[in-house]
Amino acid sequence: ILEGISEVAGFDSASGSGVAMQLNIEDAVGLKTQLETIEHEIEDQL
Repeated sequence: ILEGISEVAGFDSASGSGVAMQLNIEDAVGLKTQLETIEHEIEDQL
């Protein structure tokens, strides 16, 4: 179900899109674009 919602909504292709809820990491969708933003924001701390 989540994969279908993600595909239709473009969660992995549109920055700033996604859904927030607590899930097991193997079930997360829309994380790809969010991780890029998070990595950019904290890259000097790594």
